[in-house]
Amino acid sequence: MADLRLDYYDGEDYYSDGDVENDILDLVKNNRSYNDIVKDEKFFPIYYHLSPERENIINWYPFKKTENILEVGAGCGAITGVLCRNCNSVTSVELSKRRSEINYIRNKQYQNLEIIVGNLNEIKINKKYDFAILNGVFEYAMSYTKSKDPYVAFLMQIKEFLKPSGKILIAIENRLGLKYFSGATEDHTGKFYDGINEYVDTDFVRTFSKAELEDIFKKSGIDKWKFYYPYPDYKFPTEIYTDENVNTNSFGRPYINYFENRVQLFDEIKMIKSFKAEKVMESFSNSFFVELCIDGGVENSNIIYAKLSNNRRKEFCIATIICKDQYKYHVKKIPLNKTSEGHIQNIYKNQFKFKMQGFKNLETELVKGEINSSYILSENMD
Repeated sequence: MADLRLDYYDGEDYYSDGDVENDILDLVKNNRSYNDIVKDEKFFPIYYHLSPERENIINWYPFKKTENILEVGAGCGAITGVLCRNCNSVTSVELSKRRSEINYIRNKQYQNLEIIVGNLNEIKINKKYDFAILNGVFEYAMSYTKSKDPYVAFLMQIKEFLKPSGKILIAIENRLGLKYFSGATEDHTGKFYDGINEYVDTDFVRTFSKAELEDIFKKSGIDKWKFYYPYPDYKFPTEIYTDENVNTNSFGRPYINYFENRVQLFDEIKMIKSFKAEKVMESFSNSFFVELCIDGGVENSNIIYAKLSNNRRKEFCIATIICKDQYKYHVKKIPLNKTSEGHIQNIYKNQFKFKMQGFKNLETELVKGEINSSYILSENMD
């Protein structure tokens, strides 16, 4: 069973969505989901914290079963479960006791999980980790790190928790995300154009452009990173792109708008086409997912694209991942939960049925419950 530690908790929850978190706590205590509630003004925060689509920001990443994870700002455990399933151990640190209780109830079945309630600056951790995960956390560094340059100082601090071969994974909104130009309010402040106008009246949060993030990384002594572009954003991504394909035709499908106060100044999808034609879409992606190597000799992931089907019935939730090793591409299909392992098996078996019907199949093998196949680089039927 997971371990919930309160020895660093000072009695105050510094970050909260308000009383709706009591509703979330009640739901998870009674083993219910967001599907069991009426769609009212409380629906979005409940959906945000409990939707399995939140896992899509990380469930495609090639963790190893031997790796140990430090999850900073775990919240209500949106991605804690998938980290526990895919890695050796997970230490989740969270300022809020109530959010940590929600996380604990959701993931208490994992014996490799330790949840610590408290400020990371005050917690003594003697362990060195393979990864530090900052999922929607880095933008708040100015609120809990005392420094003239809190974002650099925060990354320097995180590096101290990692092995020499360690990596930092950051998911964050882009200050220049196209949705903000087209009429979406800033995700953290609810104000129109707040990030674009450089947060004139905001003193607790900052997001950054791609160039600004790269400057912070350099100042932190990090010189090797890889940008991914979650679409439509890092909160509910359905696809993950990289520099290799962010400006291609497949980027930019219509997506659901969850915010009632969003206006439409122009058609975001049509503008995406224009930005792709100018080869600048990477600078205006709504969100970033960044893989930082604290040692320049460590290799980045070889993944160049991922399609995530986590909004289907549980038995059909899989990911399709395209990888590139030097000049050779290959494709993986992986289950996103235990229930969907059977679907992967069926996909593999179906190729033999197609072969008997006269179809030519790609070179395919089933390895440790994952499908690996060759890749044809050509225009698809879209």
